[in-house]
Amino acid sequence: ILDIVKWVVYNVRKRMLIFSIGLVIGLTLSGIVTCVAAVISASSIKYTDTYNISATNVQDAIDKVSERVKNFNSKNNIVVAYKYNDATCVSGDETTCEVSDCYKTKTANGCSSGTIIKFRVNSKEMKTFYVLHDDGSTMTLQQRENTIEIVSWNTTEKIADGPSLALSELAEATATWENVNTLSYTIGTTTFKNNSYSGCNSYNLCNKNTYTLSKKNVKARIISLQELVDLGCTTTAGSCPIYIYNFTYGCSSYSSCPNEIYTNKNNWGYWTINTSDTGIWLVNRRGYVDQSGATNPNRGVRAVVTISK
Repeated sequence: ILDIVKWVVYNVRKRMLIFSIGLVIGLTLSGIVTCVAAVISASSIKYTDTYNISATNVQDAIDKVSERVKNFNSKNNIVVAYKYNDATCVSGDETTCEVSDCYKTKTANGCSSGTIIKFRVNSKEMKTFYVLHDDGSTMTLQQRENTIEIVSWNTTEKIADGPSLALSELAEATATWENVNTLSYTIGTTTFKNNSYSGCNSYNLCNKNTYTLSKKNVKARIISLQELVDLGCTTTAGSCPIYIYNFTYGCSSYSSCPNEIYTNKNNWGYWTINTSDTGIWLVNRRGYVDQSGATNPNRGVRAVVTISK
């Protein structure tokens, strides 16, 4: 190696073969990596990172990191997807999660509801979401935690005013999420999943508008009651999938949520866009849909976004 270095120095001084520096360094590093790989045994290396990339040997580590780099740099900004499982993969941070490539097909329902998606919302932030529904070329996702931990639906207690405060704070919090699709919708007109009405006097009957709002052009919206019902939610405790009410304060005391939030003891759930004649529909930390007054300070909002596959 010393002779090689001397040869490089000689050529640099003569300005004859500047490109040889990179060649020699590359060959030298290649040789070093080969030697190191030969010395390290398969059982002597263990690597796991925050995206659940794990390996027990050098080649496995290289292959897995390479696959994640491809995903991270992909057009759709999906870093990784995991198959949801109540026992082994609820948050997407468990080492027992199973990787899924369901988003690589543009077939509707390719990704099941609950599929965990780690998504790069912009060049600096990655967020974790659950699939609400897969519509083929696009998927509708909801953020794993409350985007706004606590916020009143509005400040007037008047249903006719709509979720003015909640929507305003959500729009501000997600304004930099440049990699999600821009949503254009009008509450009372736009259909979310299978219904456009804002008024629901029963959890499974939405047949009128209790309020309407002008058209929004934003990066995120609030979930509808109809979307929750489509996932199995009713007014019975524990009827919602765990991923719907996970990451709330007190959820483990009432239902089987594994990731209770302790940072804010007022985080008891989150709002929907729908109302009855007397209250606002919401997701309760006990795992069902419930109602409350619009100025209740113990609820938040979770961003619902649409991404392209």
